[in-house]
Amino acid sequence: GSNVFTLLVTTGIIALIKPVTIAPKWISFDIPLMMWISFLLFIFMTSGRGISRKEGFILLLSYIVTLIIQIMFFI
Repeated sequence: GSNVFTLLVTTGIIALIKPVTIAPKWISFDIPLMMWISFLLFIFMTSGRGISRKEGFILLLSYIVTLIIQIMFFI
């Protein structure tokens, strides 16, 4: 949640000063991915028992897969 909020508010404030062009990659990949991982974290945190090793592994694996996709397709 807060990372998405910070990204959108910062972009909005900057856009008030000067129009900002957003790369299509942000709209089609980065923002939906951040929202998905934030949703996963929210679900894991609201389970009432903290983040288990399995859930931590899922989050870490999501991050690693994201890096690999960005390196392979967007750089």
